[in-house]
Amino acid sequence: MYESFLYGNKTEENLIIQLVDERELELIPKEMEEIQKLTGKEDFAFLAVKVDNWNIDLSPWNAPAVFGNEDFGDGATETLQYLNDLAEGEYKGKRIILGGYSLAGLFALWAATKSSYFGRIAAVSPSVWFPGFTEYLAEHKTIADIVYLSLGDKESKTRNATLATTDECIKKTHNILLEQGVKCILEWNEGNHFSNPEIRMAKGLSWILNMRDDEKQKYNSIQFELFLWNRVHLAKLTDGTSMFTRARYIEDTLFPELIVRGYNEANDCEEEFSLKCWSKADELSKEEWMEIYNTTGENPAFSFSEIEQRIRGHRMELKILLEKYKK
Repeated sequence: MYESFLYGNKTEENLIIQLVDERELELIPKEMEEIQKLTGKEDFAFLAVKVDNWNIDLSPWNAPAVFGNEDFGDGATETLQYLNDLAEGEYKGKRIILGGYSLAGLFALWAATKSSYFGRIAAVSPSVWFPGFTEYLAEHKTIADIVYLSLGDKESKTRNATLATTDECIKKTHNILLEQGVKCILEWNEGNHFSNPEIRMAKGLSWILNMRDDEKQKYNSIQFELFLWNRVHLAKLTDGTSMFTRARYIEDTLFPELIVRGYNEANDCEEEFSLKCWSKADELSKEEWMEIYNTTGENPAFSFSEIEQRIRGHRMELKILLEKYKK
């Protein structure tokens, strides 16, 4: 039922999986060339997965024909299992982008509510008009954290009553994903549904690949900040006083701060991080605290032992962030 065609180096960390038909399969070399042009890199592998029956293999549930005479089946679950098997087996550990055009784009969006293997989605001119899909999406949390959406600006200009809702449905899809906390962009292309699909796919996949560079830099920064805070300890001096090692303490009666700084080799730059050392620092501004202090005399500043606890809590927050960026 499925055939897989690998392009590029299988050992690369980044893997694009795109569901295609026979016609789209012929366009993959041109699509890859466009991706390399838009990103300036070749550090990804591309797995084209050809399906035999487009309307059945990619449909999440049965639905009547919208154009022509062929109804939609419910083969998406089986297709997803095939992709999950690839992610768990031959391509285990890869950072996977799942992409698709038209009904394959709809499948990618649906799969993102079912599987955690596909953290990045490129749904290009997706068939979001599919009966019941936007209602389904509103009720099912998307697991992916980045989604690229695009649509041709003439795709809704049709006499077909269902397809004419595509603009409305893509906007609704975009809003639902944003409300779910997904990092999502909606890009409009010139033309109808059949205009340059390989170029449109390349744009979406390139946007995600370029974003991964930004994410890698953020990941490096978080990892480096954790390294710096792990070195900070409260030390007792011979004169009985205390100080924090490998950190600069900004002494302030009400609003002290700790600052760590160093050269991050992974990002090739100096980086500095600060930790506010007063209560409710994430909730109240200095101005708000000053009003409370002037009224009640309550001092927001933490003691050294409380600062030590805050450092431990911040380390845990950074570890959680690192796990998020690993997905």
